[in-house]
Amino acid sequence: MSKDEILKALSAEQEQLTPVEMANLLDRLTEGGLAQDTLNFYFKQAFPSIPLRTIIESGAWSRVSDGGHERR
Repeated sequence: MSKDEILKALSAEQEQLTPVEMANLLDRLTEGGLAQDTLNFYFKQAFPSIPLRTIIESGAWSRVSDGGHERR
């Protein structure tokens, strides 16, 4: 999937998905290649109204996901 296709897919889901769901979608669209720099790049491109500092400070991918742990 091209960068433009990924950005269009993220933008199309902007109103329907939570931030964690958006990160999970991005993980699927990048075929499991999601890292913090990938998240920063695509979120800044898809959602330019979010300040870059906010995106960077959101932390590592494990902080916006469940970190691989089940909730009890």
